Amino acid sequence: MGLRQRLENLVVNPRLIKTGTDLDFAKSLLEYYNRKGGLSTGRRPWLDKLEEKYDESNWVDPLDNDQGHRLDALLSNEALTGRDRSFAESLRNGVARFGQLTDRQASALESIESRYSEEGVAKRDDWREQYLSSGMKRRAEIAAAYYAANPPYYGDLAARILGEESFIPTERQYNKMVNNKYATKVIDATLAEPKYPVNSIVEARSGTPATRRLSGAKAFVLQTDHTAVTSAAKGCKQYLILPVGSPTPITVEERWIKKAKGI
Repeated sequence: MGLRQRLENLVVNPRLIKTGTDLDFAKSLLEYYNRKGGLSTGRRPWLDKLEEKYDESNWVDPLDNDQGHRLDALLSNEALTGRDRSFAESLRNGVARFGQLTDRQASALESIESRYSEEGVAKRDDWREQYLSSGMKRRAEIAAAYYAANPPYYGDLAARILGEESFIPTERQYNKMVNNKYATKVIDATLAEPKYPVNSIVEARSGTPATRRLSGAKAFVLQTDHTAVTSAAKGCKQYLILPVGSPTPITVEERWIKKAKGI
């Protein structure tokens, strides 16, 4: 049997496919052979090694154990998608290559199995309904906008909340990002009734950034909650105001302005 046939037989070997451990390497050998018409001196011995390793008389299935069976069962669950599926596949590759998982990986397997158990799925569905129907999604978006403007904390989570419409954080992720003292201040400020409604006339408080920008002029409130709150300071709601006599509106924080005197 020629080298080409041996390589073609190797890449379709069901034992090689089952574990997937050396499959890409075997395919690369076949690709190299097809391109060069032969194998280099460094590659040639690997064909013999792989054939011997995956010969039925020598092969011991590294996935024929408790962890391998559990991972195969987990991966057969159609509800397992996205990152969880990729992670489970990486764990399976680890068992296929090394025969077992590390303690940390074994703990991660238990965690993902729990999430996709009947009880775990029911709990996740309840959380999804609660998140979407009780104002939690809005609070998470406010917190995410704050952290996106103030890296590096919760950067990846904030990006997913703001960028993926269907993404729902876990309850643990939500509590850590939303229910801390900084995010709570930002959320409370965003959701609070504005002190100065639209069409109010305001002026700058002394000693604030608005003092210079208004230069003593009064201004009309055009919009409250103009942009996302990016400061955890008290009175950080964002306003769009139009200084009297100016064609250009400016953005200020609620704490920088006050009701205009004599109005």
